[in-house]
Amino acid sequence: VEGNMFSQFFILNRQGTTLFFKDYRGDISIGPQTAEIFFQRVGTTRGGTPPAFTLDRFNFVFIQGGMQDHLPSLYFVLVSLQLVPAALSLELLSKVHRVCQDFCGTVTEESLSENQALLYELMDEIMDNGCPQTTSSEVLKGFVHSIPIQPDLTPRYLHFLETLKIPYPRTTAPASASNLSIASQGMQQSSPNSEIFVDIIENMHVIFSPQGEVIVSSIVGSILVKSFLLNNPDVKFVFNDNLHIGNSSSPKSSDVVHIDDCNFDECARVHLFQRENSVEFTPREGQFALMNYRISKCDRIPMRISPSVMQVSAQGVVVLIRVMATLPSDKFLLNSKLTFPIPMGTSSVSLELMDSGKTEGQIAEYDSSASEISWKIPKLLGGQDVTLRVKMIPTIAPQLLRKRIAPVRAQFEVPMWTASQFQLKHLKVRDRGQEFDPVRWIRYLAHSQSFVRRMPEKIST
Repeated sequence: VEGNMFSQFFILNRQGTTLFFKDYRGDISIGPQTAEIFFQRVGTTRGGTPPAFTLDRFNFVFIQGGMQDHLPSLYFVLVSLQLVPAALSLELLSKVHRVCQDFCGTVTEESLSENQALLYELMDEIMDNGCPQTTSSEVLKGFVHSIPIQPDLTPRYLHFLETLKIPYPRTTAPASASNLSIASQGMQQSSPNSEIFVDIIENMHVIFSPQGEVIVSSIVGSILVKSFLLNNPDVKFVFNDNLHIGNSSSPKSSDVVHIDDCNFDECARVHLFQRENSVEFTPREGQFALMNYRISKCDRIPMRISPSVMQVSAQGVVVLIRVMATLPSDKFLLNSKLTFPIPMGTSSVSLELMDSGKTEGQIAEYDSSASEISWKIPKLLGGQDVTLRVKMIPTIAPQLLRKRIAPVRAQFEVPMWTASQFQLKHLKVRDRGQEFDPVRWIRYLAHSQSFVRRMPEKIST
């Protein structure tokens, strides 16, 4: 235990501002200046900083959390003088992040700044003299007495509805709807609703060849549950009838949801899963992953990227990037961002959005310091396509140009859609043998974890 002691814990934002600092042992003489040392390292290292490193005899381990503009906005950092196993440190930080989300409702700079007293109470209980004690939200709830300051959900919810511009069923809610603190469940007597939030989230990994064929595709999914059900009743999830797990003898057709492997949270009772495609559980406090699953092939790909490179003059080169949403007309790609580097030292770059009338709010930019083109598409309806034209004058020889234009990488989300067709068919809640009807919020979300389209091998003329 002596070797697994941490001296400090702190949280920084992307600008390096300290949002929270806790010194457990007082054995680091420079105190909060370790945060400056840490940020100077991560801010100046090219190509990314490893999650564990040693600098000036201090051992730093960190994770990133809190998403803003598709990028992590916060650093959660542990500092020690002894060498602590990196796996232990990273697991502890991940659980601290989860606890912050459970108690603050959401992990953002705003929520953490407004709940400083709550954070100090939590970190006092999570670690004693730098030694980890517990990260169970159920246990911590009995020792924490600060009332959480809840995030203002109304503007975010209205903005979400304005973004969608289509009617959604009652069982659908934005992600911010579940940003409630578990500590407030017994404090807000004016809101006695019994609610359960379920997120089925799929991360897609897809790589296309220069000819546009799929080389690699896979899906990693999770079923996240956050329960505010009164009296801790039993819950039963029933999934697709056409669901098959592992090396089953099911036919390999597009109508079958074939999951290669999966695992469940310890609260799940899975004795009916293979026979009835159902799972029963008693939800615990806070958010948890009821089920994680992996699918080795992605048959439904929501975006197609078609790039081409043309030599239009002795020096001039035109790159055309066409993006199409291969979705039903009632679905759409949300918050898409495409990036691709161009050769260093390019003397002239001009960008033209050729289909700006099809979808509003498109932005194409050239970052000369990074030699990178970025293209943001706020919303693209299923069946629509848009094209970006990039004209540039590179300073390298034409025969070297193809090797210097890197693949196109895409980030996007698809609300209320899954790449695997995995669905929650029924949600039943039973308390003391009697079924009752709580408020259900069920959300599906697919997004690109890694989505790469390689450039054509030849430059056309």
